[in-house]
Amino acid sequence: MSNRERGEVGLPLGGVIYTMALEFETMVKIEELLGKGVFELFTHAANGTFTTIQLATIIHCAVIVEDEEDRPSLSQVGALILAEGVSNLITPIGLFFTMAVNGGQQPAKKKRAPAKKKK
Repeated sequence: MSNRERGEVGLPLGGVIYTMALEFETMVKIEELLGKGVFELFTHAANGTFTTIQLATIIHCAVIVEDEEDRPSLSQVGALILAEGVSNLITPIGLFFTMAVNGGQQPAKKKRAPAKKKK
């Protein structure tokens, strides 16, 4: 189960909720493989403009596994993405990158101003 206070995000894929972890090494690996920085990837997340290979690479790198042999391959992740539907993955991937640029914190919830009483 994911723990957002530890920088983790749950990701539904193929009937399983994978946990993606926000770790320095993971972010560096994603940046190296995709040739894009965290802020550029955050922008893609905010705009929903990821390519399929970007999405698959991010998921492949970020999921927590007990043993590296258990990590789904890029091809396996691709098949899971197609089965789950890209639109179902945009929110958790967006949260993952929002937490990356917010120092591992969830986005602050906006508070509503109290309603004014009519006189």
